[in-house]
Amino acid sequence: VFLFFCAFCQAAYAAEPFANRDAMVAFIGEHMTTRDFAPLIQRLDAKEEYSDREVDQVSEQFRDIYPEDFTDSAQIRERLMEPGFREEVVAFWRGGGKYLFLYVFSHETDEGVYVLTFGLNSRAENVLGLFQ
Repeated sequence: VFLFFCAFCQAAYAAEPFANRDAMVAFIGEHMTTRDFAPLIQRLDAKEEYSDREVDQVSEQFRDIYPEDFTDSAQIRERLMEPGFREEVVAFWRGGGKYLFLYVFSHETDEGVYVLTFGLNSRAENVLGLFQ
């Protein structure tokens, strides 16, 4: 299952900003480690391209692939850009060789941190390939 949400397809959209980077990281960490994918996708989906039903289906697919909560995570790549843009990939895993990778492209402003684009994939090369 590969999810990639594009916020630049026609016009730049962004979901409501997180208060700060710590709030974004905490939200993502909480929902990823517990495999609570539906609220994660809904919160990060800037263009609201997917219906609640589609989000629930994708969430259920991920929960089937990853039947247990993740126990570990690490930021494996990061690129800081000016002014306040950031790309990053975070890996989540729980033994047994099952990994899930999250790509986030965000922009930190005075209003907070906007997630502009994100993607979830079980193959590292698919999310690492998003870095330009």
